[in-house]
Amino acid sequence: NQGKRLLGTWGGDSDPDRDFPKYCEMILSGVLDPSPMITKIYALENINEALDDLEAGKVVRPMICMKP
Repeated sequence: NQGKRLLGTWGGDSDPDRDFPKYCEMILSGVLDPSPMITKIYALENINEALDDLEAGKVVRPMICMKP
């Protein structure tokens, strides 16, 4: 194996405190369009449905809307 190994990650190398403000700025300035990354938007009260759909493979990347 020549000293090589393969590592998996959950969340990648993301640092939410550092990265989320950057992403928000990019979205608000029009540099980043998040819509292709969102499969379906769920209201907060439907969070269990979102998790069920994710587990069943019905959605790839659900978004939970925190506003009423």
